[in-house]
Amino acid sequence: MLAAAAIGGSTAQAAPGEDDTPIDNPDLTTACGIDIHVILDESGSVKNYANDVRRAFRAFTSALNNTGSRMAVSEFSTVARLPLPGAAARQYTAVTDATQASIFNPYISSGYNPNGSTHWEDAFRIGRYFLPRPGTQPHLVVFITDGDPNKIVRNDRVTYDPGNPNQAQNEYELKVPLDENETSDSDENPAKDRAVPNANALKAQGSHILTVAVGAGLNSQSSLNRIIDVSGPDVFDGNGTFDISTDDVYRVADFSDLEDAMRQAAFQLCAPSITVRKLIDLTPGPGPDDRIPGEGWDMTATASPTPARWVLPPGATGDTATATTDAEGFASFQWDTTTPTDSDFTITEEDPAGVPPGFENDPSATTCTFRTPDQNDMPLPIDVTDGGFSATVPDDAIVTCEMTNRAPPDPGIEIEKSTNGADADLPPGPFVPIGGDVDWTYVVTNTGNDALSNVAVTDDQGVAVSCPATTIPVGESLTCTASGQALGQAYANVGSVTAVDPFGTQVSDTDPSHYTGSVAAIDVEKATNGADADTGTGPFVPVGGPVTWTYVITNTGNTPLTGVTLEDDQLGTIACGSGTLAPGAQA
Repeated sequence: MLAAAAIGGSTAQAAPGEDDTPIDNPDLTTACGIDIHVILDESGSVKNYANDVRRAFRAFTSALNNTGSRMAVSEFSTVARLPLPGAAARQYTAVTDATQASIFNPYISSGYNPNGSTHWEDAFRIGRYFLPRPGTQPHLVVFITDGDPNKIVRNDRVTYDPGNPNQAQNEYELKVPLDENETSDSDENPAKDRAVPNANALKAQGSHILTVAVGAGLNSQSSLNRIIDVSGPDVFDGNGTFDISTDDVYRVADFSDLEDAMRQAAFQLCAPSITVRKLIDLTPGPGPDDRIPGEGWDMTATASPTPARWVLPPGATGDTATATTDAEGFASFQWDTTTPTDSDFTITEEDPAGVPPGFENDPSATTCTFRTPDQNDMPLPIDVTDGGFSATVPDDAIVTCEMTNRAPPDPGIEIEKSTNGADADLPPGPFVPIGGDVDWTYVVTNTGNDALSNVAVTDDQGVAVSCPATTIPVGESLTCTASGQALGQAYANVGSVTAVDPFGTQVSDTDPSHYTGSVAAIDVEKATNGADADTGTGPFVPVGGPVTWTYVITNTGNTPLTGVTLEDDQLGTIACGSGTLAPGAQA
């Protein structure tokens, strides 16, 4: 039981204060699509054998590729680390072509660099607190090590306060990686004892620990006993038959044999099986592969001879089983036969409820490959039908297939024309001084679901339109431009666009725009006591009598005027309304 620690930065108890008596290692329910945490020894003693480890890692991930299996990876030397994206957020990553290329292969090729000590306690601490079993499906921890532990976490430097969300007070559960000065040297047995409680916690959550003990550094019985304490007593040493569901230790005497051992472990999980991945193409036509996983498709498999037992999907009986594709698009079928034999399979699909109609299966995109313990991926001959296929599966094979449904082409295009920045669909549009610059922009958007090419933008008034490209991907836009000088009149022109999709369907759209060539003019009429006294003596007014001046200001042009002010050379500024005048208006 965990030892309670006082809040306020208390330090870790030994191991940390837990019972170091090993508990039983639960058996593993072998199946494709499980979650696997691989813990890699990256200590300096592995340096001369790093390429063997790299080959073994690639063999393991390649065997599980596209089977629906998910993996997380941590590594340990003086301290343990989480080298892959998302691991600190406790994410397991589906092993697919894409993640092999972008995550797993780059990591093992350049991110795995052995150096430092061997710290089992921290290795299992990471598994316990950062990459625990994420769901209810079977969970396997593959712990690969080449030597006895020689490091422990320093009690006086790493705080421990169970359940406290404040990392400063609970570094043991929350900090990764630890600083190297937060560890100390240790003899093998005390170091092993510190690892056992964390390994126990993994077992207690239902995770099966398979320790792969590799190399000459673990030949002694005392070394084997330490490994047994963290995993379990069932040791496969190369004699008899390896069983990943019950064996606790896989003893690999030579690093050169590690690749075969890891490959064998993967095939114990998955063979024989068929995993179908449903992919959806929302943007039909040639171009980049932008298919997305199709979740919720029902896949039905019919097998001959009838399986002795369906491993996947759980609960299936007889010769037919139905599985539903998961969030990554995978649906797996796995079975046992009474005796080793090839199996004939027919797979059919059914569109899920709620998916928009019209997603059509593309038989030409249905493909299958198979691999065996002795052979890498090869094409599997299949008979393809509309919405399914048939194949013969060797009894020791892992088969992975892809089926693609494509949305029917639905091309669309839209043009929005503006004049000097104004979307002037209706007159009068912006007022532009006669002879002034007029800039037209034509924003063309691909509103359909497939790419457009041969994009051409024209103007009905013969204006020369310039566009930066003649193709538009789905959902994107391009901006074309034209320019001219304003004419002395109300002006209208219409922009038009045409384009074709990859299947030869033409689409088009139009949009008008307007402007008015502006003439700015203003007139002021001043009267004295009602008389328009532009000349002469004007009206006679008795000395001391009242004098009233009126000023009528008229917009005699065709464009609105703003900032209208009136000044009298004898009286100064005269108030004259709002200061704006529409064409023909007076103030």
